[in-house]
Amino acid sequence: MNHAIAVNRLKDQLLINAALGTNQTGAQGSLNPTPLPAAQQIGVQFPGSTNTGMTLAKMIEALFLLDSNDVPETDRVMVYAAKQLYDLLLNVDQVDNVLYADVRALMQGRLTEFLGFHWIRTQLLPTVGTPSIRSCIVYQKKFLLLGTTKDMTTRMDILPMQSHAIQVRTTYFAGGTRLEEAGVVQMACDETQ
Repeated sequence: MNHAIAVNRLKDQLLINAALGTNQTGAQGSLNPTPLPAAQQIGVQFPGSTNTGMTLAKMIEALFLLDSNDVPETDRVMVYAAKQLYDLLLNVDQVDNVLYADVRALMQGRLTEFLGFHWIRTQLLPTVGTPSIRSCIVYQKKFLLLGTTKDMTTRMDILPMQSHAIQVRTTYFAGGTRLEEAGVVQMACDETQ
């Protein structure tokens, strides 16, 4: 069970790295590094000149970026960390107002659907610098891919040289990439705000 949980966390990390990192594009043998374009990144100071956390303006800008790139409206995902939900619950009235959301976030203490996004919380999202700037991810499921070359395999062996201790070993081989940059948006959020 713990090995399956670890593999699922690895899958999450591979997708996060694929969304935010430099992907390799081109034909085999002549690969080119391709970072996420600046046009697909929402800065930490958006829309003004001071650092902000998760704001409604940033979420609407992410929605606009996906819409302007003709990204399908279904299966859109917002990946955030705990601090970003805290920012929203404190500062955005529309999150807990029944006029804007079918299920008010304050009742459950979590957000599952808002602005057409399915919300997923994880603390695996990277932070950089001081103050701590966290990179949240907005994407459409068809634009961020996980490829598995060898599915999870678990083996157990008895080690006679180690007082017959049991060794459990799990292997899993996979990688992630962006199919197109247009369907992925990085949103920088200041966690000290």
